[in-house]
Amino acid sequence: MKKNRHYFASAFTARGYLSFWTDHFQELKRLYLLQGNTPGKHSLVLRSLGLALADRGYSVNYYHRAEDHLMVEGLTVPSLGFGVLSGNHPYAVKKFFPAHLETVVVELPGSAVPNSVSTIYERVIKFVKSARDIYYSGGWIRSAAAGQCAVNFWIEEFREKPSCLRHYFAGSVSGGLNLPGDFIDCCKKRYLIKGPLGSGVSVMHDILVEALSRRYTVEAYHSIIEPTDLVVLFIPEIRVAVINGTCCYNDLSLLSGDTVWDLGKGVLAPNCSGTSYEEIKLKLAAAGKELDKYYKELEKGEVYLTAEDINAIISRIIRETAS
Repeated sequence: MKKNRHYFASAFTARGYLSFWTDHFQELKRLYLLQGNTPGKHSLVLRSLGLALADRGYSVNYYHRAEDHLMVEGLTVPSLGFGVLSGNHPYAVKKFFPAHLETVVVELPGSAVPNSVSTIYERVIKFVKSARDIYYSGGWIRSAAAGQCAVNFWIEEFREKPSCLRHYFAGSVSGGLNLPGDFIDCCKKRYLIKGPLGSGVSVMHDILVEALSRRYTVEAYHSIIEPTDLVVLFIPEIRVAVINGTCCYNDLSLLSGDTVWDLGKGVLAPNCSGTSYEEIKLKLAAAGKELDKYYKELEKGEVYLTAEDINAIISRIIRETAS
């Protein structure tokens, strides 16, 4: 299995801006917060730090920005119990941190560029909500049983007990309908669910409950169109992935050795293709363009970091955590 992993812990969804960083905070002892300058320079520092840690033999988890999938908003090193997060992330504030978590501020050269995120967030989320409206107009109606399954799933998450469940998103607005590809390389076996639009939702929740009841660690990848829908379930211990091909993600092509579960045999209902899917892609592309335009303007105010600046930050963090 690859040592370094790439995830989306945050996303612009049809239910607003959501992040699973609160889950990851629980697993850390120390969190470094990058302050000052711009998100682009935060990403540069994070990538450089990740490379330095990987060169020293540590496994690094990279978390990509919901605003721009090519940029990194944070990283964690599970074996050392620490993480680094961009200080302009909406969840990089005290109310989201557990009591045990030690936070350390790292100031980058240059003042922070004003970041009026609320305005751009509203515009982007409006596009994603439109995509969800198209998704639900496809003709598939959730059954009461499927709805109850989703409710039970979230109630289970509220219980005060250690969880074997890790939450991520299956993509981002800026990256379109893309899945983080590295888990595919980790798989020994894949199961692909096909059928009418949205029909795999209740099946995915049943599988999740079954896996957790057997005490497996599960990585759950959520849809940005409907965040209660699960796109992928990956069980690292046995290297098995279950992929929901009924929830509007188009890059779920069949690979050699895949097992297909077809829920649509004999059922006349819209599949995840055609006009509705193209309309959803256009809505998400429009949201991505809004973000791209906004961040290009934001980065114009940056103060450039020298190699010495970056190396000083990297040396400090490694000295304090990996020594």
